[in-house]
Amino acid sequence: MSGYGVVIPAYNASATIAETLRSVAAQTPRPELVVVVDDGSTDDLAAAIAGIDLPLRLMRQDNAGPGSATTRGIAALSTPFIA
Repeated sequence: MSGYGVVIPAYNASATIAETLRSVAAQTPRPELVVVVDDGSTDDLAAAIAGIDLPLRLMRQDNAGPGSATTRGIAALSTPFIA
């Protein structure tokens, strides 16, 4: 089976992002890469995802909405499937 990537747009999600990522980590098979796009958050999203056992890439952008953040995350993946 070919690999897949996951895109998670996030805005001020430091209180919930770790739980989301633990859920992704529990999937079988695990994703090749998880791209978290910080959409202009004012909380400390980077600290909230530190220590999560996943191949992660954190991208930041000025607040442009979830559609823009998702599109940017998709563009960062090269996997044949995206969730």
